[in-house]
Amino acid sequence: MFANLMKSFFVLFFISNIIFSQKFGTWENFSAMREISDIHADESGIWSATKGGMFYYNFSDSSFILFNKSTLSNIEFSVNQVTAITIDNYGKVWAGNQNGFIYVFDQANNNFRRIGDINISEKTRKQITDFEVKGDTIFAATEFGVSLINTQNFSFYDSYFKLGNLATDVKVNDIFFNGDQLVLSTEAGIVIQKPGAANLNNPDSWATYTIINGLLSNNVFRTINFQDQLIAFSDLGLRKFENGLWIEFIPELNRVPVFDALIIDNKLYILTQNQIYSFENNALNLIAENYGLKKLAFTNGGFYAASNHSLIEINSGREISPNGPKANLFADMTTDNNGTLWVASGTDVSGVGFYKFDGSTWQNFDLSTNPEIRSNAIWRVHAAPDNTIYFGNWGQGFIRVRNNEITSFSAENTDMAGISGDTNFVVIHGFDTDSKGNLWALNYNPFNREYLVKLSSDSVFSYFQDPLSLTDLITRELVIDGNDTKWFTTSTVSSGSTLGTSLYFMNETRQISSSGAEGWGFLTLNDLRGGSDVQINSINSLVIDNRNELWIGTGNGVRIITNPLNPKSSVSTTRPLPGQVVNHIAVDPLNQKWIATRAGVYLLSSDGTRILEHYNESNSPLPDNNVRRIAVDQTSGKVYFGTDFGLSTLQTFSVRPNSSLGELSVYPNPINLTDGINPDIVIEGLVRDSEIKIISISGKVLKTFTTPGGGSATWDGKDENGEQVSSGIYLIVAYDKEGNNVGVTKAAVIRK
Repeated sequence: MFANLMKSFFVLFFISNIIFSQKFGTWENFSAMREISDIHADESGIWSATKGGMFYYNFSDSSFILFNKSTLSNIEFSVNQVTAITIDNYGKVWAGNQNGFIYVFDQANNNFRRIGDINISEKTRKQITDFEVKGDTIFAATEFGVSLINTQNFSFYDSYFKLGNLATDVKVNDIFFNGDQLVLSTEAGIVIQKPGAANLNNPDSWATYTIINGLLSNNVFRTINFQDQLIAFSDLGLRKFENGLWIEFIPELNRVPVFDALIIDNKLYILTQNQIYSFENNALNLIAENYGLKKLAFTNGGFYAASNHSLIEINSGREISPNGPKANLFADMTTDNNGTLWVASGTDVSGVGFYKFDGSTWQNFDLSTNPEIRSNAIWRVHAAPDNTIYFGNWGQGFIRVRNNEITSFSAENTDMAGISGDTNFVVIHGFDTDSKGNLWALNYNPFNREYLVKLSSDSVFSYFQDPLSLTDLITRELVIDGNDTKWFTTSTVSSGSTLGTSLYFMNETRQISSSGAEGWGFLTLNDLRGGSDVQINSINSLVIDNRNELWIGTGNGVRIITNPLNPKSSVSTTRPLPGQVVNHIAVDPLNQKWIATRAGVYLLSSDGTRILEHYNESNSPLPDNNVRRIAVDQTSGKVYFGTDFGLSTLQTFSVRPNSSLGELSVYPNPINLTDGINPDIVIEGLVRDSEIKIISISGKVLKTFTTPGGGSATWDGKDENGEQVSSGIYLIVAYDKEGNNVGVTKAAVIRK
């Protein structure tokens, strides 16, 4: 079977690179497949359903096969948020997700099929919670009942919505066949098919059992038959069924949530949130402990458990998960000059540390392995020009990562001020580096109102207090423009309430129009409206583009300050993406703007007047429309999109230009030209604004064009008349603006 899986993986990956080859290039998806909802084991390995997709772990060589949106051959296969998984009697893998989609992987034919009937139904809650196989039928438990599906032709036999005396559309947690009798565990009790009942759409065909009948809780997770007795597992413990009532069973586990159970060699194994017990001869024995346990499987003489943090091999305690980010948390992202991606995970509520990705391998850092970071609440990240990485450590100041050494800066070893309620609780909400190499950090809400902290290139700290406001401010989103003006957003705090938002600026050496004392000033949201009647209620993102314009992402589109030296008078009349909630803005080497919104990603022209692309769940491998953060790798042209369900990358041709022209490269080479097909032939190694000439071997100039500004350009294989060039060898020559630097390469064209 594993050989078939490997074959499938390569087929799917090859197809995905074709299907997702868009204007810019190929997509890849990366997700944390650690939060596991369900597992299903066979002799060769184990399938895991996770929030970030699904994976197969092979026992023989400890390898993984991953299934997510970019590894499948059709963008409709949004395989994330997988909540249930099983294998039918024909070896097909069935996976159901939170949105009601069911995916069937036919291992024999190496293809996927999507069943969307439940997703497009009128039901409000649609999650697939469990599968049970009986003959040629899959019983799918959902948040509104049970559906029966033919495993051969994928048609629906029936669906049950009204189960006994329970409310219509009750959530079914588990399906169990007690002989020929169907038993359903639900969030509102248990229903059991009455003997001889055939029409299960009739509520009278079901016997209903709740706490009135002895259950400890109506929220029942699982029912099994142990030693000829039905056993119910709920969020308050276990009960066994006798003479029409549910009575006490294993009182030691009363009030303990019990999620799953297995029967092996007439011994009952019980899974709670943090323990696995065995039960035999009326004796309960603890056999293993871990945390966040959800499901239990047994194969090849060993137990495996699904948990919130990995697949666990119980016998050894080994945690098993594919290489990837530790969590699908992308609070902030950046890339350094080597093309390495650095990710901050989140605040004190959700943070799990930080991670880095070098293009092939993820490395995760947290408090357990790196105590220098002080806590896992890593909130903001900045890559300085010298490749030093800075992270905001929520409540603990910030840390510096330089040459693999981690240094912490907090209220304990600096004069950074914490919040009023806890003067040691320092929250850094943004970083940037000025033209002199000084690091600037934005203090979120310090009690002494020293909102700006400077760490000079010679390691000296300085602090800057707001002279304008007499009330406390909450600060966010720091950027520094080409004039070394610091820009950040603020919200006023009064009597514990957060009030109006402003855009602050400060320049300690240069006069800015409308600035007040000591180079400080601010713009209100009304100033940013620029005379329009469109309301702005929030500022979510700031970025300085390649022309030194300040782009502002708001809760109602984008605003642009074209001249930061005179901000109030230079709010542009161009207001891209009205009505969109903008989460983040990033700028690529061509000065194009990548805009993260709740409706996907927009790519805007450099001036913001044109939408060049719009990517969302429907037309791309993005795993979610609500894109939180974007990072652009200036060296490779990769663009990273962080969502709650994983990270997507898109390869583009927008790369940082070289400082001088040297040897050019072109790909593909040779170039295959086919009538009616316009290929993107990539030319790399350019300087900014290079002029390119396509010259025949006889010296005739066939095409001249100028690069859009970055380090690469594309040619469509056509001459100045729009005709595809003939087969032959061509020189590709590039010049800088002054004509002082020249780069040359050759390309072979094969005209078909």
